[in-house]
Amino acid sequence: MPLLRKRVNVRTNGTPRSLLLIEENKKGDVYVRIKSGTQVGIPPNEIPVLQDRYSIHPSPKSPNYSTLKSTFELANGLKRTSVAVTDAVKQKSGFAHLFSHRSSDLMAPLCDVPNDDIETIELGDFDNRKYALFLGAFIGHPDSEFCASENEIINSIRSEHFQIVIANVWVDIPPLPFAWTMNSLTLAPEIFEDEGAQESAYHKMAADSAEGCLKLFRGLKDELLVNLLETYKAIASDEQTKKNIQDSIDAVPRIPSIRM
Repeated sequence: MPLLRKRVNVRTNGTPRSLLLIEENKKGDVYVRIKSGTQVGIPPNEIPVLQDRYSIHPSPKSPNYSTLKSTFELANGLKRTSVAVTDAVKQKSGFAHLFSHRSSDLMAPLCDVPNDDIETIELGDFDNRKYALFLGAFIGHPDSEFCASENEIINSIRSEHFQIVIANVWVDIPPLPFAWTMNSLTLAPEIFEDEGAQESAYHKMAADSAEGCLKLFRGLKDELLVNLLETYKAIASDEQTKKNIQDSIDAVPRIPSIRM
């Protein structure tokens, strides 16, 4: 089986834009690089993003678990890594959340699509002056089945060891030049003395059904939407606009357990 190398693109008013680059190495590790979102913070205090990358590792020494790693680095020297493990792949027990992402306006040069021969998946065409793109990525075994959805567009990408499922939707709100991403984190159950905490830690390492993954994505999408609205509120110039935005924030359904 040839090594996986694929782009996930979208079109904004007919112009191709790059969202994700997915590559597999000879050890079977898969790297997912997010292209959307070149800065954090509000101008003129924005900080450039150097990398927003996810990696999926077979973890051959573990009979039950695969490793998911996030690496996020800013130009000011801040670098954050987080790790999650899941039984979704080796137990063929479902899927695990890798990340959920709200795209930028995709206008930055980083989103330009190179003229190369990498195979692509296109998510569709939309007006990035009016709509924000939200997508979620989930990991499972190549043979596992992810159900269709009436609300989200679903695409599956397979490597030798993994299946990467991409779910995406558009929301009727203009995006900003910067993006935001939420990812999963697990903790070793052994670090907890309390049995309840240990059970909770094991639960976070267990796979979920496709339906459960989509429910989680919808909740995270709402959190990312609130984050966008709060940014608009922070840069609003008058109190009436701030109040109107707050009313929109209050109208977003939220799940307390996954609030940002």
